[in-house]
Amino acid sequence: MSEEHGIEQRRHPRRAVKWKALIRDKAKEVTVGRTINVSVSGALIEVPQRFNMNEAIDIQIQANYLGKNIKILSRAYVRHSVVRTSDFQIGIEFNGLKPEMEQFLSDFTSGVI
Repeated sequence: MSEEHGIEQRRHPRRAVKWKALIRDKAKEVTVGRTINVSVSGALIEVPQRFNMNEAIDIQIQANYLGKNIKILSRAYVRHSVVRTSDFQIGIEFNGLKPEMEQFLSDFTSGVI
């Protein structure tokens, strides 16, 4: 946030939501996490283990919206990692999101749906 104006300097709006996330690292190990918020460009995810900055991962977010199960699949990069008392939070940036999933996230985060 800009201290001067109190305005977020983000490219896309975010929306708080708790969806299951499966993360596969380069060693093909799968970690289960949970989204804290999502946007068209990425997500903040709560995970039980540390991920390295700029680490390439495969992400599957299992969105449940209006009774529909939607799988959001993408390659992603870890852009930040925060150590918390009992877990970690990682900010990821999508890289390879399909256009229909991009549209879903755009509509979801902007409140269109």
